[in-house]
Amino acid sequence: MQFGFLAFGLTLTAGVLYKGLTWRSMPILMYGLCVGLTGVFCTKPFFDFDHYSEIQSMIHSALAQLAGVSFTIGILVQSFFTKHKREKWIHLTFFILVIGLSASFGLVNNYQGIVQRLLYLTSFIWLIGFYKP
Repeated sequence: MQFGFLAFGLTLTAGVLYKGLTWRSMPILMYGLCVGLTGVFCTKPFFDFDHYSEIQSMIHSALAQLAGVSFTIGILVQSFFTKHKREKWIHLTFFILVIGLSASFGLVNNYQGIVQRLLYLTSFIWLIGFYKP
C-alpha cells in the first residue's frame, strides 16, 4: 500500500511538472506530493498489538488531509475555468462526491476501508477523465 501511494504521488507530480507548472495546476501538484509522502510515513496498523510510530501516523494523517483539501481545491479551480456548463456540472458532481465521501470517512468506522477505496476511485476517474492542466 505504501509503495502504491509513493508511486502514484510521484507519477502525478512528475506529470504535472512535465505539462508545465501553472497556478491552476498547483493544487494537483500539492495533492500528488502529499499522496506520495503518505507512502513514506506509516499509518496505524490494522491490529492494535502491532508496534508503530505515533508520530509517523500523525504525519501520515496530516498529509492525507492536506491531500484531500488540495484535491478538492483542484476540482474547484477546474470548474471555475471551464467554459462548458456540462463540464461545470461534472466538476460539481465530483466535488460533492469527494466532500461526501471525505465526511463519511469519519462517520463509518467499520467501513473506512471501503469509503477510502471509493474516494480513490472517484479521484482516479476525475483525474483521468476530467482534469485538464
